Amino acid sequence: MRLCRLEVRPVHTDEAVCAFQIGGILHGEIFHYTSIDYHGPLYFGLSGVCARIAGASSLATMNEASLRWPAVICSLLLFLLIPPLSRFIGMWPAILAGFLWALNPIAVYYGRYAIPESLFVALSMAFLLALPAALQSRDWKWQAACGALAGLMLATKETAILSIAAAFLASSSQYPWSKNGAARGLLIGICAAVAVALPCFTWGFQNPHAVLDLLAAARNYLHRAAGQGHEKIWFYYGNLLLTKTYSGPVLVGLGAVGTGLAWSPGLGNAHPPQPFARYLGLYTGTVFIFYTLIPYKTPWLLLSVVIPLGILAALALGALWQKSAWLVLLATALLLGSSAWDVKYLCFKLPADERNPLAYSHTLPDLADMPLVIERWKEQHGRPPTIAVLANDPWPLPWYLRRFPMVGYWTKSTKPKQLPATDLLIIESGIAADMESKELEGWRPTIFGQRPGVLLILYRRNEPGQP
Repeated sequence: MRLCRLEVRPVHTDEAVCAFQIGGILHGEIFHYTSIDYHGPLYFGLSGVCARIAGASSLATMNEASLRWPAVICSLLLFLLIPPLSRFIGMWPAILAGFLWALNPIAVYYGRYAIPESLFVALSMAFLLALPAALQSRDWKWQAACGALAGLMLATKETAILSIAAAFLASSSQYPWSKNGAARGLLIGICAAVAVALPCFTWGFQNPHAVLDLLAAARNYLHRAAGQGHEKIWFYYGNLLLTKTYSGPVLVGLGAVGTGLAWSPGLGNAHPPQPFARYLGLYTGTVFIFYTLIPYKTPWLLLSVVIPLGILAALALGALWQKSAWLVLLATALLLGSSAWDVKYLCFKLPADERNPLAYSHTLPDLADMPLVIERWKEQHGRPPTIAVLANDPWPLPWYLRRFPMVGYWTKSTKPKQLPATDLLIIESGIAADMESKELEGWRPTIFGQRPGVLLILYRRNEPGQP
């Protein structure tokens, strides 16, 4: 399902930015980490390898499928966690949690998004499962594994510190740190995290300056947390979960039941998983509170909430089975059925529609027609055109123009007469509206939607005989 029709949805701005990082890697360039514009390098490095396996040798040879299938592979890593998860909650609840992950509309939608979130959530869940053993065991291998997972999380997204902090806070009451060798275990974990993260950020020690950029990340991300154009009301995530999908309220309701039962006797039978359920419930609530309090909000961050919610929902259904099998079957059918309905419409029928709550500031399908118009110009004139773009934010246009070799980008302060000789002009509608009509005399416009409320105008020179 995640691999089906990957090319249907237009490329989002964030996907286009990721594509250019992957394209640089395919060209053999060093990944230059910067905490201002990009996340950690792990996802880009893995995507570069996957793109080569798919046959891509450059950005121009990539397509939507080769761009997105690494994200799909990363999202499928979650299902490798079902066996270790079963050690905590039992095999059947773990398998049911896997079904809920497979059909969750948020997990499916963003599991097909070429951004680091799927990889980050898979690593976060692996860290969450490893932490209890690392805290209570004197075995250095568990402590090193947990530290290595934390380092990989950090190398994927610097905001991993929030998930790591939430896991430690949640574990403090259920899995207290073993007093014997606590300092030694912490040191082992930190050393493992550094040993894993440092080669990633420095791109195999080819870019040592990345260490300084990483140290500056905290300041930059504190600034970004204020919103930077993505600020939302505090209840944005709650509203998205409870009112924007059919499956969301059912998942939240069952997750709340699972969390509540964790503090009541008889949650399980032979192997009561109360400590883990409490730990998981505290972690989910803490992560949700962290993201709620931060003004910067994007819907894909909810992946870190809905994945553990799926486990809590499976725990609730498993615990209630002995009391009312029919009620459990009804609740399971309701959750899976509503999830399948949401996946059908949000992920495949309306993947970029403004009515889709998961299509966040999404590229409009109209933009995909622009390269076709330019290709026709190329066929008519027998050569690739020179293209000048004037836009405040041209993304994801660089993705759609990646196969045209002569493209330049300018800001709104540039006037058309200041541009070099060019065959085609692409101007953001707001910039074009501020221009005098005589500046665009002799150019024929075609309008394309870029994002909701933002248009791009493609200008072609009038051919002889045209008005």
